[in-house]
Amino acid sequence: MVNGKAWVAQTDCKFLCDSRLSITYDPISGGYIGITALLENSSNAQDEHIELTFDSANHKNTFIFNSGSNLIGGAYLNRKDFTNCRKLDNSDLATSSTGTITITNFNLQTGIVSGNFEFSLIKSGCTPISVTNGRFDGRLF
Repeated sequence: MVNGKAWVAQTDCKFLCDSRLSITYDPISGGYIGITALLENSSNAQDEHIELTFDSANHKNTFIFNSGSNLIGGAYLNRKDFTNCRKLDNSDLATSSTGTITITNFNLQTGIVSGNFEFSLIKSGCTPISVTNGRFDGRLF
């Protein structure tokens, strides 16, 4: 849910498209996971991303956002917004954030990672972003 509305990663692109969900993993320094979810629907004029990043992510655990850090956190991007509210990112010191990311399944043998998340991003002059009941389940890339 983004600001109380259902939000499911999807794209209506048919050729040479970004994946609607990508999960990257780098085992260096205890493991780093980056998750990008894309909502792209030209008929509804939507083009949004949710991004999650977290470090030391090689086991089941709950990670808590640290404002001003890009090691654990989240971002919301609206590519159709051309104001300074285009991207709210917890690594931006002008954006305050709270949130958690919980890994519920981490298996390097199968390459599967699952979990849930929630976060809020607030930046002066911008509509606050509240992401609740988020979940991911996919293969590490």
